[in-house]
Amino acid sequence: MKIVVKNPRLTLVGAGPGDPELITLKALRIVETADVVLYDALVSSEILHFIPKCIPSFCVGKRAGEDSFSQEKINELIVEFAHRYGHVVRLKGGDPFVFGRGSEEMNHAQQHGIPTVVVPGISSALAVPASIGIPVTARGMSESVWIVTGTTRYGKISADVKLAVQSTATIVILMGLQHLEEIMNEFIKIGKQEQPVAIVQNGSLPTQQHLIGNVSTIVQLVKDSTIASPAIIVVGEVVCFADFCMQSESNTLFPIFLKLEILSCLVVGGGNVGLEKVSALIKSSPEATITLVAGTIRSEIKSLAEKHPSLQLIERNFEWHDLESKHVVILATDNKNLHSEIYRVARERKILINVADTPALCDFYLGAVITKGNLKLGISTNGKSPTMAKRIREFFEEVIPESTDELLSNMNAVRSRIKGDFTQKVNLLNEITATWLKK
Repeated sequence: MKIVVKNPRLTLVGAGPGDPELITLKALRIVETADVVLYDALVSSEILHFIPKCIPSFCVGKRAGEDSFSQEKINELIVEFAHRYGHVVRLKGGDPFVFGRGSEEMNHAQQHGIPTVVVPGISSALAVPASIGIPVTARGMSESVWIVTGTTRYGKISADVKLAVQSTATIVILMGLQHLEEIMNEFIKIGKQEQPVAIVQNGSLPTQQHLIGNVSTIVQLVKDSTIASPAIIVVGEVVCFADFCMQSESNTLFPIFLKLEILSCLVVGGGNVGLEKVSALIKSSPEATITLVAGTIRSEIKSLAEKHPSLQLIERNFEWHDLESKHVVILATDNKNLHSEIYRVARERKILINVADTPALCDFYLGAVITKGNLKLGISTNGKSPTMAKRIREFFEEVIPESTDELLSNMNAVRSRIKGDFTQKVNLLNEITATWLKK
């Protein structure tokens, strides 16, 4: 009778983010040589098909809210099975050393005299953002990336989240969906409410779905969606590269330029966002007729009112009669319920309304504006990314020469002196402007 000598050993294998084609060739070769496999719940069924039919395999993975093996029990099984079967393959989602607790399993095995080898895997922290077109780093936009766990062993968000939000790096948060609101509040505390955010569920799998928003909107977007764990959170300017933001969706907005000095505009909210909105209105239309209502008004807004008499401040909470005789309303508070109610009433009264960071409650958007004397350009991203509109504005502000206004004045003089019928005038003006554009 042949005696089989067991050779206890452990190989930690990274299975990648989920797509079976993203597991490495080395990982597959190791799986095929296993005597027993302990696999995570997130390892796809297609990858499990590579486990030899003649060997035992066990699911020991953990999912939020479900009965599962404790880490201590998994450690014990590794040692027990190594002595019983021989070669134990611990098949883990992503990379074993990126929040995979691979080091704990390796150390436990080695303490019991079991040699261990690690086969790295493609981490979901990098692959999942890439699956929807997000580079975690981009020259001129993000020079580094933080990879943070959203839930520690004690069920709390990591203290490192508070450090990460203060950086300019891309932040990738794993296992954080259940703490999404708490995490986003850390960004809001330091004024980053407009930071783009992506949430990707089941990354790289056929069931993958994702949401794009910003810090102030993403919590509600998730509540209104079917997004659930397992999901990855990505925060940073690089989210603007996501396929969702870049898809060939038609922008059906009709651009118009309003004479705000002859209309009546109401802004509700006197905090950071209220200051941003009022500043944008006054910068573009210094004589705009604006009434701002808020229980507390920032000193910077009061300083603006001193310089612009057409800006009237009312320091009290919003009242419904504030809507009377108004043509345009902009809401910039943190009271979402109040926003919904004002939106409903404004629509009934045919008042144009914009609710900050809530595209679904907007009749119009405040786009990025470029002004060069009499030339004014408006930039819209269809509410997808105000940050990208800002970047485009900065680019064109640099390339459009300051002499443009002088050119417009000259063109106006030429236009007034041209003789002939309409067609002749248009043809001559086209020739002149074509020559200018080639310079």
